Amino acid sequence: LYYPSGLDVTPDGKYAIISDEYNNRVRGLNLATSKLSTLVGNAMEQHLDGKGTNAYLDEINHVRVSPNGNFVYCAEYGSHYIRKIDLCTGASSSSSSSSSVSSSSSSSSHSSSSSSSVSSSSSSSSSSSMCLLEQSAEPRNSVKSLVGKGSASNDLGVGTNAGFYYPRGIAVTRDSGTLYVSQYGSGSSYGYIRKIDIATQTVSAFADGFYRPWGIALAPDESYLLVCDSYRHLIAKVTIPGGVSSVLAGGGAIGSTFGWVDLPGSKAGFYYPRGV
Repeated sequence: LYYPSGLDVTPDGKYAIISDEYNNRVRGLNLATSKLSTLVGNAMEQHLDGKGTNAYLDEINHVRVSPNGNFVYCAEYGSHYIRKIDLCTGASSSSSSSSSVSSSSSSSSHSSSSSSSVSSSSSSSSSSSMCLLEQSAEPRNSVKSLVGKGSASNDLGVGTNAGFYYPRGIAVTRDSGTLYVSQYGSGSSYGYIRKIDIATQTVSAFADGFYRPWGIALAPDESYLLVCDSYRHLIAKVTIPGGVSSVLAGGGAIGSTFGWVDLPGSKAGFYYPRGV
């Protein structure tokens, strides 16, 4: 592994799915045997839809497994896409982009990004994730671009008309119908949370006012979203619906004092929190 930056666990609890960011791979770890295998990707830092090691990835940051265990959603930091991996059949009915290569973003920097998070999953776990994680033959895993245009952009819209600006964190609802994605901003806008309707590939605004948000996670009842507001050194709580943000714990303001203090609420200290 080379800077593993995101982690989630399959609903059956048997595998960890890991974003091996600087190796440009998504890996599967058998939690019983500690066997590590490559699901998709190879050493090439590019963007290409495909299957198994024939697919190219460009710095996958965070990953989330769908509650039914069939898909992995990935925040592709380097090429500004949201990618979707089909763990079993290779089919991807909601993806519409073509398999085209784009060069790696020259502006992405290799800063340390060792965050990990485990999503809440529904009780309707599926064993489908094991069909490819356990096979010894060439993986049939299929990866396709769900949304994004391949360049840094804050554009809202559908499919390849929508843009992302270095997406970092990702969360998926229990019904596998909605994704939430954290991304950096540009200019005077330091960061956003976007909402994606998976079926229609529609990207809409959800919450803003963050300073380089990283890891995000849904509450078990999906009434709020937790956000690592990393450059403010705090954990934010964002209501669903509504997108109203408040400080749950940590410093509070840009340039505020940071540290590791264990105290309640805004008196607590964090140092660039990245996973939740």
